[in-house]
Amino acid sequence: MAAKYANESKEDEEKRYRFKRKLFRLILQKSSYPPVERRIYIATLIYFIDYLLQIPLELTKKLRGGKRNGVHGS
Repeated sequence: MAAKYANESKEDEEKRYRFKRKLFRLILQKSSYPPVERRIYIATLIYFIDYLLQIPLELTKKLRGGKRNGVHGS
């Protein structure tokens, strides 16, 4: 799914940011592994998505804002 989003948003950084945030939310909501495996699974997927959907530093900072931007909830 990340590769598809990367192709759809080649020239649109804001769209890539929204896709990235959506994928991060899905990972955090859908992970049902035991705690230790869950951390490894989540970290690996986030690293992969971060690589495919690269965004400017200002949007990365916005994404890392976490709860303020709805990544951890809502």
